[in-house]
Amino acid sequence: MSSSGSWSPGAAQAAAPQTQQGAGSSAQGTVLAPPPTGEALAARPRQAEQSGTRRALLGSSDIPSALVRWQIVLTAAVIVWSLLTAALLGNSFDKTRAGAANTDQLTRIHAMESSLFQADAIATNAFLVGGLEPAEQRMNYDAALDQVSRLIVISAEAQPADRAALAELNRQVLTYAEQMQQARANNRQGLPVGAQYLREASDDLRSDTLGVLTALVSANEQRATAAFSGHYWFLALLPGIALVLLLGWFNQRLAAIFRRRINVGIAIAAAIVAALTAAAGVVLASLASSADELRSGDYETASAISAARTAANDAKANESLRLIARGSGAEFEEQWEAAAATVSENIDGRSDLISRWREYADGHEQIVAADEAGDWDEAVRLATARDAGTATAHFIDFDSEAEAQIGMASKSLSTTLRLGSWQTAGVALATLLAMVAAVAAVSRGITVRRREFG
Repeated sequence: MSSSGSWSPGAAQAAAPQTQQGAGSSAQGTVLAPPPTGEALAARPRQAEQSGTRRALLGSSDIPSALVRWQIVLTAAVIVWSLLTAALLGNSFDKTRAGAANTDQLTRIHAMESSLFQADAIATNAFLVGGLEPAEQRMNYDAALDQVSRLIVISAEAQPADRAALAELNRQVLTYAEQMQQARANNRQGLPVGAQYLREASDDLRSDTLGVLTALVSANEQRATAAFSGHYWFLALLPGIALVLLLGWFNQRLAAIFRRRINVGIAIAAAIVAALTAAAGVVLASLASSADELRSGDYETASAISAARTAANDAKANESLRLIARGSGAEFEEQWEAAAATVSENIDGRSDLISRWREYADGHEQIVAADEAGDWDEAVRLATARDAGTATAHFIDFDSEAEAQIGMASKSLSTTLRLGSWQTAGVALATLLAMVAAVAAVSRGITVRRREFG
């Protein structure tokens, strides 16, 4: 039967190929991956482990992106290091420059003080002669007051903070000069009132004018001694040490990933930072050491001898005032002894000054002995004589030597401070230039590693 033919073996065979063709068509449309081999299965844990290691080493498994971020971090760290180091050096630069200026100002104030008392000593000594004083003494007196006036102008320009006190000092100096002029004019005419003007001028000098000078000395000593502290060399080392450690740590991380022990760029940057940090530390340590030496050396010498010179001129003036008082000058002798004690205290250990001062002190004893013996004229002769070997000649030798030593110590002090300031400025500038070189080295070192992924 025809209907039963559909169940024949031929029909079944015909259907089978059609089914296989459909299956084949389906197979061509979707490509199935081959099953993983044993080697690929073993690689998967290693890749995951390497990815985790990289993430732990640089904070990300995306190494190029992580390198970019670390380049930014290290660049910022280099900039911060250079600015901090330069700031510390700049602070020391300012201190040393200000210290040099303030020590110069202090030297000028001491010179004013000494010159004023020198003028007083000359005037009182010339007063003993009577009549027209010797031309040389008059010239020395005028030169001493001119020196004071000139130093007041220079000091006011150099230190604005002292201008008010210097203006008052200038007023008092003019008043002193007027009083002394009246005293000398009356003395030339032989009028006793001249002695009263002289004593008033000298008293005002020691009470009012000396007070202003003492305040100026104290203020400038505080400013000057500030230059001898604040050079913190160990602080300059901290930023550099921290940065070198950071660069070393980063180099180790790169070595773990790229299998290279040293990154040349990072190593160069670390060397630059280490070198400039060491230079900054050495310069600041040198400044600190020099400051200690200056404090106990030239600064102490200039201050002590200046005080001794002022006290010596005070003593010489009191010597003359004793004789002017004619038998009632015991108080002036007490003042001479107090001033002499100040001199001896401040020249202790300085044999050249000690010998000159002793020679004058011996001459002063002869003057006192003559006065106490009632030979006033002989005492005046001994006090006013200026020949070699006299008390006044020995005093002039002492005063000249003291002035010379003050000048040498002050010059050495100022020169040393200014030299230190320029050394500091040079290292600060080098640090800023080194920042550029270190940043370039870091950039180069990281860029080379990034290219390995390109």
